[in-house]
Amino acid sequence: MNKIWEFFENMNEFLYVSDMDTYEIVYMNKKSLDAFGISSIDEIKNYMPDNQSIGIIYCDITGLKQVNDTEGNAAGDKLILDACACMKRVFKHNTLFRIGGDEFLYLCPNITEDKLKQLEQKLKDDISKHSVNMTIGRCWCENSSHNLDKAISQAEKAMYQDKLDYYDKQGR
Repeated sequence: MNKIWEFFENMNEFLYVSDMDTYEIVYMNKKSLDAFGISSIDEIKNYMPDNQSIGIIYCDITGLKQVNDTEGNAAGDKLILDACACMKRVFKHNTLFRIGGDEFLYLCPNITEDKLKQLEQKLKDDISKHSVNMTIGRCWCENSSHNLDKAISQAEKAMYQDKLDYYDKQGR
């Protein structure tokens, strides 16, 4: 197995790169990938062993813009850190990427579909317990050599559906 995939599969510590975002202890960003010579998340598939499952969890922190606008950026930063703490508690050893201001993506290699569903439910329970609002989408692929970008897109669509449901319940 190559060293890059071994890192992703067995990550117990988060990558430290001097020019990472403020939340470096929680997730990897584009510059983290650059440290490995990877220009996009989809390129990770080139390092994945054939015939291995992968689970994807796509998360969005709901209400971040409103918090920033009404309570200030410090409150928004705290919300991001609180959300990251929830994600870290649930996805201890999986790779988390911040892919937007309020969007995060987890790649969970070599996982069963049932285990991925359990992790999703644990995250929902944890964010509820800690009063963090996030919408979540999930996608599981039996064979990781398939199009990772398509699987991420499916998880993103599921997250957007969860977001619509959330705002419908909120009356917005």
